Amino acid sequence: MSRRQKKRQQRGEQQQVLAGKSLGNGNSLGNSLGREGAPSRRRLPPLPRDDLKVVLRPRALAVKDLQTQQVARAVVAATGQGCKAEDLIIRLRNGSNIIIVSTDNEAAAQKIRCITQLSFGDKSYTVNGHVAAPEGTLRGVIHGVDPGTSPEELKTNLRVRTQGVKILAARMLGNSSTAVITFDGPALPKQVLYYGGEMCCYPYRPTRQVCYACGQQGHRMDVCPIPETRTCRQCGCQNPKKCTSARQSACCVAAATRRGPKIAIKASSQRAS
Repeated sequence: MSRRQKKRQQRGEQQQVLAGKSLGNGNSLGNSLGREGAPSRRRLPPLPRDDLKVVLRPRALAVKDLQTQQVARAVVAATGQGCKAEDLIIRLRNGSNIIIVSTDNEAAAQKIRCITQLSFGDKSYTVNGHVAAPEGTLRGVIHGVDPGTSPEELKTNLRVRTQGVKILAARMLGNSSTAVITFDGPALPKQVLYYGGEMCCYPYRPTRQVCYACGQQGHRMDVCPIPETRTCRQCGCQNPKKCTSARQSACCVAAATRRGPKIAIKASSQRAS
């Protein structure tokens, strides 16, 4: 056997090892193991298309530390046995720190949406829920709405004059003054009526979420799993309130200098004041 043929044979055996196939000597590697020997992450199947999806956003709770069966029991208990565990599919989004509850029962979905607290052990955590927009719908945003307005108040006082377009749902975007409206129709209306006043409606474009509390990406500040950990937006230092004024100012000025002279001047003026 030539040297080239030996190299080809060795390369083929390596590929078989990575694929988890048998080498002919009784040894094999399963597909569930990655290159480092750790279990590889399997892609989850899509949730049922016709189900209602309720998104629960917990505060001061890291969903990555929970098991799906724990969340299912907590959801059933929070609804006062208003839904059954066999009617639910629980999925955790660790990156966004949210809980997705999929169900085909409309009454159960409404009860889950109204959940304000979830209990795990002897601790209770505040949650905020909304029903996700179904497929094939359009979403727009309006600005200048009072923060904290309930979805019921929004939907009751929102109207649209565009023919063939209907408002399905509306909710506030976090703690901001922006409301997200879900429409059913062929086109997004340019204007909506809120309490009879005309307001411009703009297309909803999801952006990458950044938490201004801990500085991490993937979730918003209102659902931060570690809200007690504060991070300086300029220099990135942890718990800036615990830093001395001179240290924090110098650190922020150094970070601002790297970003640009205008920001550095602003930071230095704030330090002087």
